[in-house]
Amino acid sequence: MSYRFGAMGKMEMTYSANEDGFLYNHYFRQGVDYRRIHFVNAGYEYSVFRNYDASESLVPDYGVAVSRDGDEVQARCQSQVVDNLSEMIGRLKCDESSALGCS
Repeated sequence: MSYRFGAMGKMEMTYSANEDGFLYNHYFRQGVDYRRIHFVNAGYEYSVFRNYDASESLVPDYGVAVSRDGDEVQARCQSQVVDNLSEMIGRLKCDESSALGCS
């Protein structure tokens, strides 16, 4: 599996690992669906996320979050998104240490 970040033709970062190098979390209840796939590289945690909360918006929020030592920065997707997170989650191990869980 690979994670790539940057503009077409100008990659800023590439991370590749077998599926054990990536973990997922998934929280679901009526009207709420949060999904994360993440990995750690050089002390930073990188997460690709999909947040859906029907009480806030009828459209899911997608993006990338980078965190270290409790500080987090998010870059939200501003254009059309191809969502394959459900397919990927089925192939990864759950990060049971996360409060989001693995439903």
